[in-house]
This record gives sequence, C-alpha cells and structure tokens, in this order.
Amino acid sequence: MMNLVGNRVRMQGFIISDHFDRYPTFLAEVGSAVKAGRIKHEVTVVEGIENAVKAFLGLFSGDNLGKMVVKLGPEPR
Repeated sequence: MMNLVGNRVRMQGFIISDHFDRYPTFLAEVGSAVKAGRIKHEVTVVEGIENAVKAFLGLFSGDNLGKMVVKLGPEPR
C-alpha cells in the first residue's frame, strides 16, 4: 500500500451502465468478431447440480478458466 501512495497511483473504476448508449455498437462489432472466431472466450463447465457448490468455491481458488457454468441437463433442441 505504501508503494501505491508513494508513487501517487490513481485507481478508477468502470461501470458499464455509464456506457449503455454505446451497447448496440459494441454488440455489432464484438458479436460479429466472436461469431467469426476472431475473439475467443473460455468456459469451464461443471456437470450436475450436485457439483454447484464445488464450482462456486472454485471461483475463489482459480479452478475455472473464463466463465464458470454448471450444466444441469442436456442441451435443449
């Protein structure tokens, strides 16, 4: 903490709601890039509701890569 104060570090938060007016543009640009495979994202999938607590606790110990998802059943058709 003293290094932060001593070096006069500035920290500023980011709140998405401050930029809702730009969301349609973001969705168009980034959505098409994800669909085209130019942007990739990671998802960790844990099977079964019985593993939900383990998955939740794993969020705090780095057990996931990207988003943590608990799969409850088969994919809908």
